[in-house]
Amino acid sequence: MSLAQEIKNNSKQTTTRKIIFFIFFLLIWYFFYQYFFSNTNKSADIAKELKTYSVKNWDLKTYIEWDWKVFIENEINLDFIEQWIIDKIYKKEWDYVKKWDLIAILSSDYFDIAVDKAELALRTAKANYEIKNRWWTISEVNISQRQLDSSIVWLDSTKSQAQIDLKNAQLDYSWQDISLKNIESQAKIDELTSESLVKNAQIDLDNKKNDLELTTTQEKEKYKNIQDSLIMEIWQLITQIEKNLFQLDLLLWVSKENKDQNDNYEKYLSAKNTNIKSLAIENYTLAKKDFDTFYSTWKENRQNLDYDKLNTYAQSLKEVAWLTNKSLNYTIESLKYSVESTPYFTQDIINNYISDFEKYLEDLKDDNASFSQKIMDLQEAKTSMDYKIKSLENEVVTYEQKYELAKNNLEKTILKNKSDISLATQKLEQSKTNIDNVEIKNNLLISNNQAQVEISKSLLDGKTEVDQIDLEPYYLAILTAQKNLDEAIKKRQDIKIISPIDWKITNIEWKVWEATNSLKNAFVTIIWANEFVVEAYIEESDIVKIKNNQQVYISFDSIDWLNLTWTVLYVNDKWYIDTNGLVSYKTQILFNTDNKIIKDGMSVTLQFVTKEMNNVIIIPVEAVRSINKKPNILLETKEYKQVTTWFTDWKMVEIISWLNNWDKILY
Repeated sequence: MSLAQEIKNNSKQTTTRKIIFFIFFLLIWYFFYQYFFSNTNKSADIAKELKTYSVKNWDLKTYIEWDWKVFIENEINLDFIEQWIIDKIYKKEWDYVKKWDLIAILSSDYFDIAVDKAELALRTAKANYEIKNRWWTISEVNISQRQLDSSIVWLDSTKSQAQIDLKNAQLDYSWQDISLKNIESQAKIDELTSESLVKNAQIDLDNKKNDLELTTTQEKEKYKNIQDSLIMEIWQLITQIEKNLFQLDLLLWVSKENKDQNDNYEKYLSAKNTNIKSLAIENYTLAKKDFDTFYSTWKENRQNLDYDKLNTYAQSLKEVAWLTNKSLNYTIESLKYSVESTPYFTQDIINNYISDFEKYLEDLKDDNASFSQKIMDLQEAKTSMDYKIKSLENEVVTYEQKYELAKNNLEKTILKNKSDISLATQKLEQSKTNIDNVEIKNNLLISNNQAQVEISKSLLDGKTEVDQIDLEPYYLAILTAQKNLDEAIKKRQDIKIISPIDWKITNIEWKVWEATNSLKNAFVTIIWANEFVVEAYIEESDIVKIKNNQQVYISFDSIDWLNLTWTVLYVNDKWYIDTNGLVSYKTQILFNTDNKIIKDGMSVTLQFVTKEMNNVIIIPVEAVRSINKKPNILLETKEYKQVTTWFTDWKMVEIISWLNNWDKILY
């Protein structure tokens, strides 16, 4: 063999030994890993299985969370949630509405049919469940098992009730003994109390007489102040009416002083409608005459005014204001029907006159409204004063009667105490007898129930158990039908537009009387004041889960302790593209609160509740294990039990079969 061939053979042997060593090293590492890490995982599984959880009833909810800011807005747009035929509109533009007032409603025919169909589907699902359940109910296994369970429960219940009844009888005897002593003690207290009430009644009577005297003085002073305020309003309205009558005379030329100016355009003022100008002059003449008569009387008697006639003066001045108002209206109409004349009565002059007189008319209306309110205030003050004084006079009579009644009650209390002590003594003797009767009755009931348990056990021997889990699809069908019925009822309830606030309607789509799908803008617009709004722009993947009137939880970033529960007011059907290019929809939540610390621009977190289940059996999600592709749980007895899961918030899950409150499970 050559040297080159020998080197080549040695090289092959070396490579072979390296490969064998590497394979051997991998095998050692594999067994090492299996021994240590596999045991660690098994230990973790065992520890996890040994974790105990007590099943309980609790509330579950799922929600969409969003961060935004609070702001104040003065307008809200409302639409029908469902599109259908409008049945009736109850309000009109500029109507004041109260919270929960009905504004408009859709025809309910379509929604009534949907509810009827859902009710029929629910009855059908329940009937199918009852048919299937009845077949098992008549089986001997179920009947016997239920009889045995019922007998055992009844026996346990009877034993517990027997202990409770005996304990209650003993407690009743103790209570009656204490009661007798308390009644004797209370009798002394009642007599002292009645004597004290007589003294207090005398004091109350004296105090009420003092109240009558003080209130009479205060109310008369308050009424006098309102009378003085009305006098000031009379002077203000006199000034306004006098100014308006002067301006009317300048244009209409009723007095001779204004003849020269009026001659320039008199023939043009009523060119198109002489009747309206005549009405304006007629009402001006009446107003001027009544005003002069009133003002003359008012100035004559102002220094020594008879306050009892103040309301008569106010009503007379109110009539003058009304006539002046009519004259202003007719004068404005005359100007609108006039023709221009160059250079004395151009269209610009006419328009300026119209503008000025409309301003005078508006100012007069405002002053007249304020004046009318003062008249009402005076009348209300008079009524209030008379009512309060009369009420206190009646209360004095009432307290006099109370004083006499207190003296009579003292005599009655003494007689009643004697009767109560005698009756309490009889009840104590009766409670002692009742203890013996309860012991005899309980022994008899326990004996009968034990016999019934033995009979039920003998009937169950040799029979097999029926698997009730096949009933679950029928039960789920009932739940689905009930959900559909609830949704149909909710849609029927949503056919109304109801005002969420107290304020005023500024716009209603009056032209839309048949179908809501022809609406281009919001159906109704309402303005309000001092209400808070939170807007959220919800992405298109989540907007289908949010509806009008949906519950929302509001928490404030800067106010940790303040949490509000409100509802979605409005969801816009129009899409919006945010800064990230995602399609979103504007959602509004309107709320009010007495907390003055809430400010415009505060940051909040919104939780839109998409589904909520109250008082349901829940367990942790990780406690549910999939065995043969079906959900199972591990009982405290280390036995797996198949269950039916339902609603989950991804942390806890609802269980609708096999588990009860306070059961123990492992996970």
